[in-house]
Amino acid sequence: MSHIESSLPTTLYYYKDPRGNFGDDLNPWIFPRLLGREFKFADFSSSEPTLIGIGTLLGQEFPEKVRKIVFSTGAGYGTSKPTASPNWDIRCVRGPLTAKLLGLDPKLAITDGAILLAALREHLPAPRTGLPSKIGVFLHHKSATERNWRPICEQAGLHYLDPHQSVEDTLAEMQSLDCIICEAMHGAIVADTLRIPWIPIKIYSHINEFKWNDWTRSLNLDFFPVSSPFPMSIPRLSTSRQVVNKAYHACVDFLTSKNVELSQWLRLVSRSDVRYLSADRDFNDRLERLVDLAGEL
Repeated sequence: MSHIESSLPTTLYYYKDPRGNFGDDLNPWIFPRLLGREFKFADFSSSEPTLIGIGTLLGQEFPEKVRKIVFSTGAGYGTSKPTASPNWDIRCVRGPLTAKLLGLDPKLAITDGAILLAALREHLPAPRTGLPSKIGVFLHHKSATERNWRPICEQAGLHYLDPHQSVEDTLAEMQSLDCIICEAMHGAIVADTLRIPWIPIKIYSHINEFKWNDWTRSLNLDFFPVSSPFPMSIPRLSTSRQVVNKAYHACVDFLTSKNVELSQWLRLVSRSDVRYLSADRDFNDRLERLVDLAGEL
């Protein structure tokens, strides 16, 4: 599982949500710009060397025949692990918890590759002007499908960041904010990268604290999310039943004023004095190390 001299990766693997998901969609935004070449999405139909990129991917099953170059990736879902095989080339992982789980040298734990946005500042879109608030709310992409969060945030006097919209639009909006309330980990990572203070929250039970702690510890940060006073879970339903379930909850929420309660809670969170931002020294050190390693890809 060490560095191997070979041809450059020509394909890139990441989780692809059909609705779009900001954190995963950073992969095709960052790596072509950073490395100066195009990548095909890896469907593993051939044995081309494949870059395993940003995301919680190291618990998945991968074809053994394909040479997999792991760069800043994390563990946290699934039970599969890379093997001591020439086809696993692990350059670095997201954080110390991933390194420990996989039995890797702690030196391979650097941080999440989304911070490479800081090396691409000339490619960032212009900040979007005219947003209704200087504080944003960035929910996990699964949470975003459970309610109509935009009016809930607007009622709280906050700007809703849609995790399903394009990377360009999201980056433009984020750069106009002074603070971001984050249930989505990559919302927090990019906020930190843009040097925007952030506040972690937990509304739904699907939030994976392992991966959050993996990343925050890579930058010597704590992780104490503000938990919703009315935590919720998402039932496992088919797509058609999800639509019915969402409509049902919309009716229940109207009758019970749940949306009002959520809005009031988010307003209180936005007034918190406890805001997170990694130290410049730690951030710059991790960025420099990732950039150096990326130069070998």
